[in-house]
Amino acid sequence: MKFQYLGTAASEGIPAMFCHCEVCKTARKNGGKDIRGRSGGVVNDKVMIDFPPDAYFHSLRFNIDLGGLEGLFFTHSHSDHCDMIQLEYRKLGGLCTLEENQPPLKVYGNKKVREMFEHEGYHHDTASFEFIEVVPYQKYEVAGITVTPLPAAHNPDELCLIYLIEDNGKRMIYGNDTTYFHEEVLDFLSGTHLDIVSLDCTSGLGEEHTRHMGLKDCVKLKNDLISRKSADDNTIFIITHFSHGGESVLHEQLEKGAKAVNFEVAYDGRVVCL
Repeated sequence: MKFQYLGTAASEGIPAMFCHCEVCKTARKNGGKDIRGRSGGVVNDKVMIDFPPDAYFHSLRFNIDLGGLEGLFFTHSHSDHCDMIQLEYRKLGGLCTLEENQPPLKVYGNKKVREMFEHEGYHHDTASFEFIEVVPYQKYEVAGITVTPLPAAHNPDELCLIYLIEDNGKRMIYGNDTTYFHEEVLDFLSGTHLDIVSLDCTSGLGEEHTRHMGLKDCVKLKNDLISRKSADDNTIFIITHFSHGGESVLHEQLEKGAKAVNFEVAYDGRVVCL
């Protein structure tokens, strides 16, 4: 399995677009890993998780062939994860030309994401798209990858999701935009060994705030997964989805704090291979 982080920031990005706070001013000065786009990732270059406003920028920066995607899974409908309007440019016969007999892009999401998809009229273009409304705990297979949606504790107004991703016997949890995992999700994962656990850390080195986590919460969740035999010393724990308003969220600060508790820090473009 190859997983690449394309973006690792919360909705405002780092630096935030108009912001002059110390984090944003320093990030602009530092560049490099302190520059973070809105969150998303890609598995084996074929299956994308979320389609943020920065998706086009990410594709150029990290040489991702968006036309070669076979599946697109949305975690929820918030605009930093679900920039539905941009799928317009995947409609065949208009602004997009692909190889002959290219199959439609399979788009997966909850009811609210489906409503947004249909609002744009994409459901009428069956040559370009196929929408699948996901059911929690049900497995979906695309491009040889198995993806299982799990309920997230994020926005009570919709069924937000995190994803269990499986490929060639390796398993990863892509778990940002959630607070502490639901008990039923922890029960579901009990006894299932995870090779990578990628967790929301919007609050940086601080603690949970509404709908998100900080490093202290991630450590608690890590210990819970280990106690349930879902993780062990071989599991790679990674934090991602940072906000400029979090505590100590510049990359060097995050690395120092994360290393002390055996976590790694995602950055835009980071590749993890198993």
